Amino acid sequence: MSDLSKPATDSGRSSSSSDSSSPAPLPTIADTSQSMRSSLVGQTFGDFELTHELGRGGMGVVFKAWQKSLERHVALKMLLPEHATNPQILARFLTEARAAGSLAHPNIVSIYQVGQCDFGPYFVMEYIDGKSLQDLLGRTFPFAWSVALMMAITQAVQHAHSKGIIHRDLKPANIMINQSKRPVVMDFGIAKLLGKGSGLTIQGVVVGTPSFMPPEQAGDDLDKIGPHSDVYSLGAILYILLTGRAPFEEDTAFKTILKVVSSEPAVRVRKLRPDVPPALERVCHRCLQKDPAQRYRAAQDLFDDLRRVRALLTQPDRRSTNTPNLPLVALIAFNGKAYRLPASTTVIGRSSECDLTIKQPEISKKHCRIVIGADQITVEDLGSSNGTLVNGKPIARSNLQNGDKLDLGGCEFQVRVTRPRPA
Repeated sequence: MSDLSKPATDSGRSSSSSDSSSPAPLPTIADTSQSMRSSLVGQTFGDFELTHELGRGGMGVVFKAWQKSLERHVALKMLLPEHATNPQILARFLTEARAAGSLAHPNIVSIYQVGQCDFGPYFVMEYIDGKSLQDLLGRTFPFAWSVALMMAITQAVQHAHSKGIIHRDLKPANIMINQSKRPVVMDFGIAKLLGKGSGLTIQGVVVGTPSFMPPEQAGDDLDKIGPHSDVYSLGAILYILLTGRAPFEEDTAFKTILKVVSSEPAVRVRKLRPDVPPALERVCHRCLQKDPAQRYRAAQDLFDDLRRVRALLTQPDRRSTNTPNLPLVALIAFNGKAYRLPASTTVIGRSSECDLTIKQPEISKKHCRIVIGADQITVEDLGSSNGTLVNGKPIARSNLQNGDKLDLGGCEFQVRVTRPRPA
């Protein structure tokens, strides 16, 4: 196989064929520059026949090809001729092939071969018969489907991280969904190898997609890029699946970058789509924290929380099916604000990981748990700093009645219980 670290030359041959009896040489890069700007469909070199053009960007073009020896369709990516001798673009091209080629995971595109022919450098990868996630946007997705999709993608990203590879360009356009609904992570062109400089960043130039990149990648903190950076991008993908829009998306890339690097958080998911389960919203916004230290430390941690959310989504609706007689419970603050308990078991605290988050400094991160039963409602203190009181008395665990005063570390609420009418 040819050395791709060297620019293609006019004498370059297909890496798959060196038979002296082969047909006349294919056109050189210089000769084919204009023709490749249109298409090379129908051309054959070595083991591959280019049958369709699948897409092209500013640097390269992807063809559907037929691999004659194995009688299978593959995807074949080439650099546009004008970029084949650009060292930095060639490095990015090689990074994509080598990064993905070092990974073996069902949700990461497989790289079969890297080589060089008279058209320039190329690599051959798995052909995905399907659509990109970007193509599927514009509709409302079931929560369970979105969570299952994100679990598969997150596992793939975790696998890459375990091999020291940070993708850095996770977005819907780089996720393919094949005919059997298998998501496949594509395009490792700006991937970073942990412990090594990527060599792909030009000073003053932002590399990636602004709406899905983390602040440290959009700003001046490139040395801080790590697994948590991909976690942010995974959160941005989840956000657009839930709301139909990216967390930050302005009318220009520059304005979007300014939003990303600012301290302003993304609009809460449930403000845009109120029926999103609170637990799923919490997972999404934890990924999107501007401070990397506030995100999931690893993609595996995100996967674990997504799995817990999926378990909640697949459980029968206990309120409407298994226990139709459960009362509705709300906590009414003395300023009149009502906090409705979202489930039959609700953890209340200051942390965004709680089922009901109340941002008051007197309330502990995980302050108490309220359990709603058909016959009784109980509150249990979870070792809070400032204690839990019912009607002025400190409690470890106590029943709650309609009209009770619940004091969480000095923040007082009135308990309001609405029981269902008899059938």
